[in-house]
Amino acid sequence: MAGKQVDATRQELFITLEYLIENCYDSEHTSKTIELTEFAKNKYGVLLDRRRANSILEFLASLNNSFAGILPFTIKKVERKPRYYIERTLFTESEIKKIAQAVFKDENLSSDTARRNVCAFLDKVCNNEDKNKILRDLDRKERRIIHSTRNTAEKHEAMDELIENHNRFYFRPKHRIKRDAFSNSEVMIRVNGLLQITPDVKGKGYIDAIGYSQTKGDDVCLYLPDLEGAVIININNISIMRGSIAPSRRGDADFEIRNSRYHDIDEMIDLYYEGGTGIQYRIYFKYVLGRQNDIDNVTVERMKTDYEKYFGRPLEYTQEEREETELDQDGNQVKETWVDLHGMVKCNLSSFKKWYWEHGWFEHLVVVEPKALNNRLLEGYIARFQRRLDKYGEKPEEREERIRRIREIREQRLAELRAARANRENNDGGN
Repeated sequence: MAGKQVDATRQELFITLEYLIENCYDSEHTSKTIELTEFAKNKYGVLLDRRRANSILEFLASLNNSFAGILPFTIKKVERKPRYYIERTLFTESEIKKIAQAVFKDENLSSDTARRNVCAFLDKVCNNEDKNKILRDLDRKERRIIHSTRNTAEKHEAMDELIENHNRFYFRPKHRIKRDAFSNSEVMIRVNGLLQITPDVKGKGYIDAIGYSQTKGDDVCLYLPDLEGAVIININNISIMRGSIAPSRRGDADFEIRNSRYHDIDEMIDLYYEGGTGIQYRIYFKYVLGRQNDIDNVTVERMKTDYEKYFGRPLEYTQEEREETELDQDGNQVKETWVDLHGMVKCNLSSFKKWYWEHGWFEHLVVVEPKALNNRLLEGYIARFQRRLDKYGEKPEEREERIRRIREIREQRLAELRAARANRENNDGGN
């Protein structure tokens, strides 16, 4: 039988081969028995004696020599030293680029998966400088998405860089954007129309943009140079893709918007958060303050302050008194004076909904006009809680199972109590 015989397990042989492939790749990086024993212990928890490790290395080398040209690798020995290595097959730069480009173009892989596989390959065959150069070339040629991460902080960091340098890039919305976030209807049709296009590796389904400003929260304002318009969009609602477009030479004063009722983008941003963009509605609401002597002035002042901070202007309101007939503790009818606050706001629906729901005024205010809006807001609020209940709430079958377990425990406990009582009665009767 070819090769020097050695009493080694299959696991030990494979561990030794893996050690050679990962760590011993040229005459300057050869095998060391102490490293091999540590590798086996740390990675697989296998205790390998140093003399035994030497025997396994010799056996693999002699076996490799006996089957030269058949095995997909060659184990070489350093002269005058019992050390071994598996020489790696090096690729040329053009070959590396072709392999990486083929992975990038694989339509069966998502952008993130393709990039991850390419990075793993490049880590094995080139240094970091060459790796970054190849990735930049591929990103420029293939226009791959490079900021599709779900990590909001990383997206903010990337967007801050794009805004600061006035870099041009491509973006695509993930979900429909409401009309009040656009400078005009033409921009809305163009951007929301991207949702009907399936993007491919060439960047189809993306639109050219320049980062204009980081606005409130997770919102960013993007300027669209081809349309001379702007859109305010949540950073989690977009995919960002670098392209071969050069950085913009525009100054802030050059970001003009046309076919719009706003003078500039800054005015559009201010009005957006004041509810002044899109279709405007006059919304009348009522706040039941309570009996004349029991008004919660703290909550009322908090509501006024929150309104002014959110919409950027003082609340327009009036207070009206009304009489209600009630029964006292003795059952007699008495008249009580109640006070209502009537307010009006002119804004778009999405802005009002955000203030009404997310700022917690749903429990205090009732929309009087438009009447249909009150029903829509009520249905929307209920639907929010229903989705939360469906996601995190107890399922009907889980509730039935919980009730069944409670009943079983209760019946078991009652049976134990009855048995204990019967024992006491028997003991008392015996005495």
